[in-house]
Amino acid sequence: MWLDKMEYWTFWIVLYCSLASSQGVRSHCENCVKYVTLSTQLNSEVILPCLLELATSDDHMNVVWTQSSSGALLEMTQAGHINFNDPREGRVKVFPNNGIGNFSIRIDQLQNSDLGEYCCKGANASACSVVEVSSDDSAILCSVFSCTL
Repeated sequence: MWLDKMEYWTFWIVLYCSLASSQGVRSHCENCVKYVTLSTQLNSEVILPCLLELATSDDHMNVVWTQSSSGALLEMTQAGHINFNDPREGRVKVFPNNGIGNFSIRIDQLQNSDLGEYCCKGANASACSVVEVSSDDSAILCSVFSCTL
């Protein structure tokens, strides 16, 4: 009888903790209206779009990219300053268009650990962007010279 109650409470505590921890990372992007789903092959490159309307002309506006499973990926400013929290062994790239509201990033050599939900949110921006990255081995990849299945 005592063991049954312990198993019961253990189940609910584990369930609560797992839900609370997964909601903690997502909470700052729960009101996002931009949602993009990308499906690509592993070991390919993927561009995660993030176009934000800038609410201010302040050159120090911070934008944070997070991945729901691992937390903060990087922070960047409108002026182009970048702080990589998790550069993924140099596979995460940024673009020099921050001044016009383009905070997109690219991940090279996509790995299983890169799959999942990403959020791009600006501290002073009027919107945020959520990108879901999944693997699809049947996706067609094209470059300038050829396409592969």
